[in-house]
Amino acid sequence: MSLSSLSLCSDLPVMKDETVDSLLGRELLVIQDRYGYRFSVDSVLLAYFARIKRRDQVLDLGSGNGIISLLLSKIYPEAIFLAVEIQAHLADQALRNSIINGVWPRMMVVHEDLQNLPRLLRPGSLQVVISNPPYQSVNSGRINPNPSRARARHEVFSSLETFISVAGILLKNGGRAYFVLPSFRLAELILLLKKHHLEPKTLQMLYPYAWAQSRHFLIEAYKNCQPGLRILPPLVLYRERGIMSEAIENIYRDFQDKI
Repeated sequence: MSLSSLSLCSDLPVMKDETVDSLLGRELLVIQDRYGYRFSVDSVLLAYFARIKRRDQVLDLGSGNGIISLLLSKIYPEAIFLAVEIQAHLADQALRNSIINGVWPRMMVVHEDLQNLPRLLRPGSLQVVISNPPYQSVNSGRINPNPSRARARHEVFSSLETFISVAGILLKNGGRAYFVLPSFRLAELILLLKKHHLEPKTLQMLYPYAWAQSRHFLIEAYKNCQPGLRILPPLVLYRERGIMSEAIENIYRDFQDKI
């Protein structure tokens, strides 16, 4: 089954408390929860990190309100994006974000459990899988009392291995997978990638401040590829509290110029 043949999410319940926020100097408008799940800089950095080619078919696993697919679809007008989200109101937000920003139907949205995707999409058919999965297992950390935030941060619906295994099944040989995760899960992720025939190829550690320990990382993996890991220079997010680093400002500026 091709991406274009999947049915769109529509007529889904919408949370009462939403905001419409501008991103990149009002180049993008993003509908998101006022108190629930809201996208973070991690999603923007993952979108910037990913390498998308002309006519790629890109699967966004656990897309939330669709911010990653939204950014990439504006930059790569010949690629096709499928955003998959299990939470109904977030899938509905992603669909409306696609429409109001003029990228539907190139950015499609499906309200679906990602575990069902290998039965809905042809295995080995995609060029790119990208995901900002929940950061915590259900047995670690304090679970947020807000259900939307809890499901976005903890593996309530699907484990990290499920995200990796789905990517491994659906990617073609040489296809690329991109993830952002907390640094403490790096060793776990590499083991899971190799288990599911995805070879880590590029790694970049993210640091909140120049003097702090790394908290997150970005990683690129190829399906059935020869080993060989390239480690990029570290990326520091903030000069001080609330003030972005020059590197992050340049990334936002570059996004704005491309869009």
